[in-house]
Amino acid sequence: MISLINMIFNVLYYAIILEVVLSWVYANRTNQYIELLHKVTNPFLLPGRKIQERFFTNMMIDFSPLIAIFIITLLKRIVFGILVVLGI
Repeated sequence: MISLINMIFNVLYYAIILEVVLSWVYANRTNQYIELLHKVTNPFLLPGRKIQERFFTNMMIDFSPLIAIFIITLLKRIVFGILVVLGI
């Protein structure tokens, strides 16, 4: 069970990295796989984009992937902390 949860967090992490790389090389083209990638990563990227729009409006660099990776890392630590407390 722990390895499955770890794998899910790793997939989310690498999906965000892939999203960033594809935004540099595969701009303005869509297909079903990229749409699926957007659907998976957008819930994690959206809070970072809202923070950046509110506080850093004139920045040319999108920091939402860094915030998303931070959120995923924080969630992973919380989930594994709960599992340790439960003794799983």
